[in-house]
Amino acid sequence: MQLKANKQEWAKAYAIFRLIGAGNLAKGNRHQQPVEDENLRLLRLTRYEGEGSLKITRYSDEITAVLNGIEKKIPLQRFSELADRLLLLLKGKEEEFICPEAETLLDELGIFDFNPSALEGEDFEAVFFNEKTECEEFRRIRIKSNLSNLYLVAANRASNFKYDITQVKFSNPETNKINAIGDNETGSILRLDEIFRLGGKLKFTGTEGKFFLSALQLIDMQLPKLLAEMIRNFYTTDLLTVRDLTEELNRNNPFKVKDEMIEKSRVYEYKIRQFLYAAACGMKPTKTWRGNGYNHTHLFITKKGELLSYDPNEKENFEKFLFFNTRFSLPNEDKNKFGSIEKENGQWLIKLNLEIRFI
Repeated sequence: MQLKANKQEWAKAYAIFRLIGAGNLAKGNRHQQPVEDENLRLLRLTRYEGEGSLKITRYSDEITAVLNGIEKKIPLQRFSELADRLLLLLKGKEEEFICPEAETLLDELGIFDFNPSALEGEDFEAVFFNEKTECEEFRRIRIKSNLSNLYLVAANRASNFKYDITQVKFSNPETNKINAIGDNETGSILRLDEIFRLGGKLKFTGTEGKFFLSALQLIDMQLPKLLAEMIRNFYTTDLLTVRDLTEELNRNNPFKVKDEMIEKSRVYEYKIRQFLYAAACGMKPTKTWRGNGYNHTHLFITKKGELLSYDPNEKENFEKFLFFNTRFSLPNEDKNKFGSIEKENGQWLIKLNLEIRFI
C-alpha cells in the first residue's frame, strides 16, 4: 500500500533528503535569506527509529546508513533527485499526495514513520562542521516547513480571549440577529462591526484557557492585555502582521509608558518578542509552561524550498526572525467556539481567537 501523507509530513522527508544531498545548512537571517559565510557542513546524522537508531555518515559521493547493525551505501545523487521531486509536489495544490520513489528510499533507510521516537521533540540529531569556526558542532534539529501553512500558535479553544461587551445591552432577539451575521470564517469581524455600530465597547477579562493565562503572565504580567489589544486590532482593522500590530501598540501606547521607552527601548516589541520566542520553544495554550522549553535548532524550509537554520540560543537573531515573519490569521469559528455573543454570569461577552502563522 502506497504511503499517502500531508505536506507537513512529506516536508520532513524532503528536509532530510535535501540536507543529505546538498551537504550544507546555511544560517538564516530575519529576511529568510542565507547569511554569507555562515554554513554548516553535514558530517553525520542520527534519527531514532523505534528501539534502534539510524546513523548516517555522509561522504563525497555516497552515504553509509547503519540501522540495527545492517549497513547500506546509497549514492548522494538519489537524495538530491528525490528532494527535487518532492519539492515539486510540496509546491503543488494537493495537500496530501503519494511519492513512491521517496517512499522506497525511506524504506531502504529504515524510516517508516515521519515522526521519530525521540524523547525531546527533535526530528534528528546531526554533527556539522562549522566552516567559520573550523569546529564540529552537535545540533538537535526540529524541522519547520513553510511550504504549507505553518503555525506558531495554532488555533485552539484555550487560546480564545474573552471580552465583556460594555456600554450597550442586548435583548435575546437582538443577540440572535447579530450572531446570524456572516459565516464561520469571517463572521466574527462583521459581528464586531455591528456591536460597535450599536455603541458597544470591548473590555478584556481573560483567556478561556487557564494554563495559557498563567503562561503569558509568567512571561510578563502585562502580556495578556497586550495580546488582547493586538487581537482586537486584528479583528477590527486591516493590520495582519505581528510587526504592524506591534507598531499599532507603539502608536496607541495602551500602558502610557514614556515615549523614550517606546523609541529607545522598544518596550512593546520586547514583550511581544518574548512571547514569540516562548511559543517557538514549546509553549502551548493547553499545557503548563514553566519557562523551560526546547532549544533545538530550527531547520526552516522556506517557500522556495531552501533550508535555513535558526538557533534559539542565538536569541536576538531568532527573535527577529519570528517577529518579522509571522502574522495573525482567522481560524474556523465553529471548531474553536468563538466569534459569537454569549452570556456568562449575566454579562454579554464575545470571544476572539489568537492564531499566529508564518508569512
